Amino acid sequence: MLVIYITFVLNFWLDFKYEKDSVMVVNEEEYENCKSTRPLFFGNNGDTVFKFERPGLFYFISGVSGHCTRGQKMIIKVLDIEPEQITAPSPQSANENAPIAHSKAAQLTPMAINITTFTLFALSFLGMIYA
Repeated sequence: MLVIYITFVLNFWLDFKYEKDSVMVVNEEEYENCKSTRPLFFGNNGDTVFKFERPGLFYFISGVSGHCTRGQKMIIKVLDIEPEQITAPSPQSANENAPIAHSKAAQLTPMAINITTFTLFALSFLGMIYA
């Protein structure tokens, strides 16, 4: 499974575009189990916008059965800082501190990410095609 760590600051937002799917924000346990009967947030209109209005961890999963277990999930860490305070780590230091695999919030490493890279990831999150 591909593991990508994403860090944002307050008031950034995601725009999920998808067909025949849904996006849910869930708690950590539901994220680990890939199942939620009462998500914190649910969108299924094909163009779901989610704004980060508080710092902390946000656990996203696909709402379609089987998609989450095949990797359609992600964790986003939101920092309580202004966007201009974030600087990209040097390639050498980024590689030294990069987590190897997902294992709870403690391993999430803050990083700056440009909007183009993030947009491509967000658009592909719920639009993955499985062979």
